[in-house]
Amino acid sequence: MEAELAAEAEAGYDVNKLVPRRVGRPSLSTEGGASHRLSVRVDDQTFQMIQKVAELTNRRPSELVREVLQAAYPRK
Repeated sequence: MEAELAAEAEAGYDVNKLVPRRVGRPSLSTEGGASHRLSVRVDDQTFQMIQKVAELTNRRPSELVREVLQAAYPRK
């Protein structure tokens, strides 16, 4: 198998047949736009609360924070 893969690589690849692949998580924005990153500092108690609620509800902390903000300020 190694010899076959080496021969294939040495023969070269047709770049027109290569499929570009996106790296990382999918965008949260509609229509494939860029997602924005926001860093927020919280105290220990708030951090532990976010971690605990996220764990209890089987969600990531970032997902939980987004849901709480969207519930508090629904889009019109």
